[in-house]
Amino acid sequence: MIFRAILILLVFMFSSCDKKRIHNTNLNEFQKQLNASFKDATKTPFNNSDLKRFSGLDFFQIDSNYIVKAEIIPIINSEKIKLSTSTGSKLNVIKYAELIFIINKQEYKLFAFKYIDSNDYPPNHLFVPFLDNTNGDETYGGGRYLDLFEDSTGKIIIDFNNSYNPLCAYNESYSCPIVPKENFLEISIKAGVKY
Repeated sequence: MIFRAILILLVFMFSSCDKKRIHNTNLNEFQKQLNASFKDATKTPFNNSDLKRFSGLDFFQIDSNYIVKAEIIPIINSEKIKLSTSTGSKLNVIKYAELIFIINKQEYKLFAFKYIDSNDYPPNHLFVPFLDNTNGDETYGGGRYLDLFEDSTGKIIIDFNNSYNPLCAYNESYSCPIVPKENFLEISIKAGVKY
């Protein structure tokens, strides 16, 4: 009886080692589009050999607790600043606003930035890089990014399920903005793309 139980345990252990990583198939539209762009040879950050092995990004399960309404507090007389990047260059941005929101009855704050001299984004685009307690373990150590779009209400929806890794997480030749330490959230954001 004991021998049989040990045998079953060993079979389970070795068979689970051979299984390929199973990706979450319950994705929202943003996540599906992100996977599609990574599979597209004209857009992907992967080199050819990595692209051949790529089957999809690994995401946390969609969680509505990480979809929050934030108040936008514009920074008066906001000035141009330079964000450091992974390649040592500097990126010109405007530190545009504070975003104040609540998760699990706790208030948090993130700074939102606007790109300068970029025609790649509409005028209402906000770039929100952030760090949290999952970095280096469940998510990329350098933090993740969000792209948000402001309207005239003074509020904005932050959907952390749409957070994604910088491209330099997949290919070191990319120059990615380094997340400012002031955008560290003392919480585990178990939403969006994993490491």
